[in-house]
Amino acid sequence: MSANDHQETDSGICLHVDDALNEGATSVLVRTVDTDVVVILVGIFHDLAQHHPGMQLWVGFGTGKHFRYYRINSICQELGEEKARALLLFTLL
Repeated sequence: MSANDHQETDSGICLHVDDALNEGATSVLVRTVDTDVVVILVGIFHDLAQHHPGMQLWVGFGTGKHFRYYRINSICQELGEEKARALLLFTLL
């Protein structure tokens, strides 16, 4: 898989999240071991929340004893909208 395919796959997950929310889901869990996916979800959270008020976005991240659930809503609340959106720039590097 080329680097471009990998980046497209990472951001493609966001389309699946949006589709699930458009279909009526109010809570979405994304399972990943890729930090880029977490950063992308934080970066687009405020756009998703604007179109789907009250939605809950979770990430199951890691493997084995290092596996954790992270509530993206809480992360974005702590960061604030400007910082959360700015994180998307780091996925382009």
